[in-house]
Parts: sequence; C-alpha cells; structure tokens
Amino acid sequence: MQTPEVIHDSILDVLWRHSVSGPVTIAFSGGIDSMVLLDAMATLREQGHVGTLDAIHVHHGLSPNADEWAAFSTQACAEREVALKVVRVQVDRNATDGQGIEGLARARRYDALRAHGATWTLAGQHADDQAETVLHQLLRGTGLAGLSAMGEVREFAPRQYLLRPLLAISRAEIEAYATARGLRWIEDESNADTAYTRNYIRHEIAPLIAARFPHYRASLARAARHAAAAVALNEALAKL
Repeated sequence: MQTPEVIHDSILDVLWRHSVSGPVTIAFSGGIDSMVLLDAMATLREQGHVGTLDAIHVHHGLSPNADEWAAFSTQACAEREVALKVVRVQVDRNATDGQGIEGLARARRYDALRAHGATWTLAGQHADDQAETVLHQLLRGTGLAGLSAMGEVREFAPRQYLLRPLLAISRAEIEAYATARGLRWIEDESNADTAYTRNYIRHEIAPLIAARFPHYRASLARAARHAAAAVALNEALAKL
C-alpha cells in the first residue's frame, strides 16, 4: 500500500519534470481524487515544496446535491487555507449536438478554467481513469490521437496548462491515501449509473479485464504513450 509520502513524492516528481512554478490552481470537485490532490498539495505547501495554491469548483447544477457539494468544497478548502472560487455553469440537458451530458459538462468546466486564467491547473485524473479512457476510445474506433488518451500535461488555452500529477497513481492507491489521512469526500451518485459509458466500463468491463490481466492499467497507459509518440512524429514529419 502506498504511504502518503510516496504519493507526495510522485506529485513532486511531476511538478519538477514540468517546471511548475508560481501560483497553482486545483480543479476541485470534492470527490476522492481531487480531495487527495488538494490534501497532498496543501501538505507540500506546508513543507515548503510548493507556493501559492487556490482552487476552483465548477457547479454544474445537474445533481440535486450540487449546492451541498459546493458547500462541502468550500469548507474543505477553508480547512486547508486554500482560497476557493465556485463557478456556476449552465448545461443544457436537451442539447442535441452529439456530446451528451458528460461532454457538455466537460466543455463547460474547461470554459470555467480558461476564464479563471491560471497558468497551471492541476486535475485529479489517475491511472484507472486513463485505462478507462483508452478502452472507451478503442471501442469508439478512434484514431491515434484518441488512443493517446489523457496526457500528463496539455496546453488547453494559450499559456494555460492542465497538469495531471496523479496519472500514474491507481484508484486503490488514492483510496489508501484517503484512508490513511482520514479524509472525507463527495460521492457523486451519477458515478454508479452504468447508463453512462465510462461508468459501464468502470463497473462492468474493467473488473473482468483486471481479473485476467492484473497489470492492464500500465499496459494501456503504455499503449497511450506509444500512440502519443506516433502522433507527435506524424506532426513533425508533416512540417518538413
């Protein structure tokens, strides 16, 4: 089981490799992943390893519990002396542009992050999320760019970067950290709804794959890196 210090060291390695400096914003939903990220970054700040922190919580209004989640997030950040901005966005449940509710909510989140204007924004996606993304993209018949899944860092607006410092950490390791630190977090009821493709992969498909191929997360992450390298090579060749 990972100790909190091991996850702290893993986050520091990511921050160092990408030369992160100055103020950092945490994309904070209040779920276990972002709670572990918030707690770890606040601890690293106390130890003098990182500087100014703030956080942003996007209130989609899709759940009847959304106001409670915003209140919880405000308290969790206040307990760690991290300033939090709650941003309310509108997601059209009846939109027919093909993105679906998940895609629309994600688009509104990125709009909120761009408007916030931070150079560095940290998100809590982890190794299981990466594996689920690769599987989802494969089942959609995507090309190399889609198979690249989530990069550890990407520029989502000019001079604005999204960094995922937990991408090499498994869900089990995150849960172990949360238990060791005595953390509380939000449980989004929609995460159990297998009508959503990502949830179906998480709850129905991934456990079957894990029973046969215990190291499938690392294998799919490696496949994503190979795809990303191929995309980068193709782009470089196209510029010649």
